[in-house]
Amino acid sequence: MNIPMNQTAAKVATTYNAVADNFDAQALSFWDRCGHRTIELLNPVRDSRILDVGCGSGASALCAARRIGPKGYVEAIDVAEKLLGLGRRKAESEGLSNIAFQYGDMTNLPYADNSFDYVVSVFSIFFADDIVAQLNEFRRVLRRDGTIAVTTWGNDMFEPGSSYFWEAVQSVNPGSKPSHNPWERLTNARAIRRLTDAASLLPTTIQCEQSQQILNDAEDWWTICLGSGYRGVVDSLSRSDREKVKGECLESIRHNRVGAISTSAIFTLMKNAPDKMRDRSCNLPHTKLGAKAKPGITGRTMMRTNKPSNMIVVVLSVLLISTLWRLRSGARL
Repeated sequence: MNIPMNQTAAKVATTYNAVADNFDAQALSFWDRCGHRTIELLNPVRDSRILDVGCGSGASALCAARRIGPKGYVEAIDVAEKLLGLGRRKAESEGLSNIAFQYGDMTNLPYADNSFDYVVSVFSIFFADDIVAQLNEFRRVLRRDGTIAVTTWGNDMFEPGSSYFWEAVQSVNPGSKPSHNPWERLTNARAIRRLTDAASLLPTTIQCEQSQQILNDAEDWWTICLGSGYRGVVDSLSRSDREKVKGECLESIRHNRVGAISTSAIFTLMKNAPDKMRDRSCNLPHTKLGAKAKPGITGRTMMRTNKPSNMIVVVLSVLLISTLWRLRSGARL
């Protein structure tokens, strides 16, 4: 399809069209698992309209379509036509008529303002050159009381496999490892909070969850490399270098008896901030989100919400009881 794309979108399209032959392999079941978890936390109401941005082969989009019922509707967009084809075939096999898989560049969404109740982005927002601008584009097509769901990787994505991969790549092509990968910009709660503040959005949930992908054998790790963002690096190598990298990766997995890699993720739900809060955040200095985030809080699960602290409730209760007691004491005198 001859549609103009910016350089980043074109690179993503090339990589993820290439991964289509491995994307739904059992070794990459984390795509489905994280997509389903995103929709579970979002908990969309029936009959709602949902936009899934960077939908891949439909992990979150198909799950959403099942949840909202036949009167709801899901628009699922991606720049990788081959992944969209996989998604269409899945929807057809399930008999889902309330979902459409369409080509679309997330930086310039082809929808009118206030079109959707929910906007979903699972492992895609970090590919935007300007993430704050990308969130503003999400908000443009979102209804005023709608919710944005963004899922990103934790700071140990695919470890220890990732370390073995880059060691092998460096051995055949020294200096080829980038200073940071796109997904490394949003790998902890602190970076997510900086992002939502810069975009004047209110996070109702920031939840970090640890998980693993089991490797049945060393070959599973190479399948993951071919079915993920690492595919672009693999395809840039010569055939002989590719075989060397594969051999070193498999040897490292076997030698260290690696039986699983990390697929920890951060699930964030956010809404439009109240007008007063948005006015205040507009006076804040611009937050640069291009650099790799520093390690933040880790743990199995961490949540932040906009609910008042329990300590404030306790203090107010004590003050109220004290005031009532004084009033009663005065009435007795």
